[in-house]
Amino acid sequence: MLQQVMTKPGEIIFREVPVPEVKDDQVLVKIMNIGICGSDIHVYHGKHPFTSYPVTQGHEVSGEVVKLGKEIQGKVADAGLEIIEARITYLAYAPEIAAVMLQRQQASAIVDARKMIVDGAVGMVEMALERLSEKQSALL
Repeated sequence: MLQQVMTKPGEIIFREVPVPEVKDDQVLVKIMNIGICGSDIHVYHGKHPFTSYPVTQGHEVSGEVVKLGKEIQGKVADAGLEIIEARITYLAYAPEIAAVMLQRQQASAIVDARKMIVDGAVGMVEMALERLSEKQSALL
């Protein structure tokens, strides 16, 4: 199977890796499409503060279920059902990854908010200096 790896900012390579073994309580999904989010762009440009390289990106995906673990089919067999086709309607991070991503997003939001405050303060000082200069109230 082909895997994408970003080895450093701006450099993406593709390599062959073995298809993962499907455990009894898992499904194997053949990825058909991958979306690119804002975080992916920051990682590509080397501006995501929590990314270390090499990294394999891709958390916004759609695909086809190609193999079901034994327990998956067994869970519905008792009811006389057979899974013929399966589609993913919801895909989420594992809880431990979700917690880390939330912390990263919160940290990023705090940094962005502080930057906006500083930019606003600098803008106000610049405006005040410009007005004083226009009125010739102070020599700069």
